[in-house]
Amino acid sequence: MSDPTSDIALLDTRAPDGGKAMQSAFLWVLASLATAIAIFVITLLVWAQNERAAGRMIIGAQKTTGYLPVVASQFATLHGRPGGL
Repeated sequence: MSDPTSDIALLDTRAPDGGKAMQSAFLWVLASLATAIAIFVITLLVWAQNERAAGRMIIGAQKTTGYLPVVASQFATLHGRPGGL
């Protein structure tokens, strides 16, 4: 009988224990899937928030204030100076 930890253990007639390897592979697949779903959901949430902000800017631009002042005001509000420049 050869040493089961040797490199040639796969050449033996005995099958190696694959339970731990299968569990590890399953956990990697599950973690990858969960990460992909989380990234997708975060992307959708950021997209929806940006879509609402763009809608507010367009509506503000249609109220005769002009598009550039609305963009500047939104930029100033976003960076901590509410009330415009």
